Amino acid sequence: MKEKFLNVEFVRNPFLNGNFSKLEIDSNVDLKTTSKEEVEISQEELEGSQEKEEITTEEVTFEIPDDGKFPQEVFDLAPDVLKPLLETFTGREKDIVLLSSLTHLSAIFPKVFGYYRDELFFPNLYLFVIGQAATGKSKLSIGEKIIQKVKEEILTRNSNFFIPANNSSSKLQESLSNSFSDGSYIHDNEADTLSFVLKREWGNYSEILRKAFQHERISISRKSYPEIICDTPRLTVAISGTGEQVKPLIQSRENGLFSRILFYTYSERSKWNDGSYVGNRRQEINNLNDYIFNVYEVVNSLEREFYLNEEQLKDFNNFFEGYFNSVQEIDENLVDIVLRQAIMMFRLLMIYTVLEKTEEFSDEMDRFECSDRAIDFIKVILPYLLRNSLDTASLYDKSIDLKASESEILQLLPQNFKRGEAVKIVVEKLSVSVKTVDNALKRLLNKKALTKIGTTYSIVN
Repeated sequence: MKEKFLNVEFVRNPFLNGNFSKLEIDSNVDLKTTSKEEVEISQEELEGSQEKEEITTEEVTFEIPDDGKFPQEVFDLAPDVLKPLLETFTGREKDIVLLSSLTHLSAIFPKVFGYYRDELFFPNLYLFVIGQAATGKSKLSIGEKIIQKVKEEILTRNSNFFIPANNSSSKLQESLSNSFSDGSYIHDNEADTLSFVLKREWGNYSEILRKAFQHERISISRKSYPEIICDTPRLTVAISGTGEQVKPLIQSRENGLFSRILFYTYSERSKWNDGSYVGNRRQEINNLNDYIFNVYEVVNSLEREFYLNEEQLKDFNNFFEGYFNSVQEIDENLVDIVLRQAIMMFRLLMIYTVLEKTEEFSDEMDRFECSDRAIDFIKVILPYLLRNSLDTASLYDKSIDLKASESEILQLLPQNFKRGEAVKIVVEKLSVSVKTVDNALKRLLNKKALTKIGTTYSIVN
C-alpha cells in the first residue's frame, strides 16, 4: 500500500507494522524548484501520518483462531516447490502433508545454521500429529517419501542417520554422536512405540530429546559401557498417534518436552474415502524427491549461516511479543509454548528460505538473508500452530499436572512396579534419597498419576 505526500511516495513495508522502510521519488519532480514551505508541509504531514500509524499499531490484536485447521492462505504462501504435491490432498491430510514435508526437510540441511538470541540453532524440528484412527495421520509418511533419495544416499555412509523409535537412551545417544556431520531423525506412525520405550527403565530418553532440541551437549555413562558424549546433537522427530497416546509420551504439559514439539491435533471422526482421483500424486512425489536431492547437494556444499536483517528481526520480535501477551492472558503457564514456537518458526524460516533461494546459492556464499516471503508464511501459520498446541495442552487435566521432577521420576518407572523396585531405580538414576522417592510416590498417588492395589503401583495412562 502506498501513501503519497506531494510527489514523493512512501512505500509501506507490511512486515514493519506500519513503519516506512523505502522511499521512492518521482523522477519527474524538479527538487531544485521545490519550495522550502512545501518541504516543511510534507514533513509535517509525514510526522502526523507516522503518529497515526503508531497509534494504529498499538491497537493491533493478536488473535488465536478457534480451529487449528489451516486456511487456504497458508497454502497460498507455502513454498512453491511443495504446491504441486499439496494440491493432490484435501482437508486435514493437506495440513499434515505440509507439516510433515517441512519437518522431514529440516533433517537434511545439517550445514545450515543461524543464531537466535545469540544461541546456535540448526533447522531440526519435532512434530507430533494427533488424531483418531483412520483420519489421515498416516500421511505423515509423505514427508519421509520426499526425502527418500537423500535418505538412501546418506545411509550408504552413515547408518545412524535414521534412528528407530524403539531404542534405548544409550543407543539413541550413540547414534546422535556417530551421526554428528549429518544429524539424525526419528519417524514413527505410532506414538505407542516411543511411549513404550519411555516407560522402560533403560528407554528414558526424554532428557536427550529436550537437550537435542537446543543442541545442548549430552553425555551418558554407565558401568556396562564407556561414556558417550555428543557436543551438538541435531535431531528431527516426526511421530503420530491418538490423544490417548499423548500422555504416556509426555506425562505433563509442564514437562519441557511438551513445549519443544510442534503439535497438530484434531478430533474429527474418520470418513469413508471414495478413492477419487486427485492428481498424479506418485509422480509429484517422485519429481519432488529428485528436486530435493539436488537442493540437498547444493545447499550442503559448505556451511551456510542464515540471518534476519535488522528490520526483519525487529518485526519478528514485535510479532511474537504480541502473541506472547495474548497467550499469557489465556494461561500464563503456557507462555513457554510461545517462547519455543519462536525458535521453531526461526527454523521454519531457514527451511523456507533455503527452498526459495537455492538457485542463488554458490560455493562462495556462506551467509544468506531470510526471505520476506518466508516471514509472511510464518505470520499466517503461527496462530494456527498455537491453536493446536493449546488444544493439545487442554488434554491434560490440571489435577494431574506434574512438576518436572515428578514427571522425570514417572518416566523412569515401568508400567507396574513395587515400592522397592521404584526406590532402586530412582535412587540409582537420579542420585536422590529414599525419602525423596517415597514422597514422590505419595504425591503421584494424590495427583492420580499412579494407582495402587495392595503393594503394586500402576501408572495411569
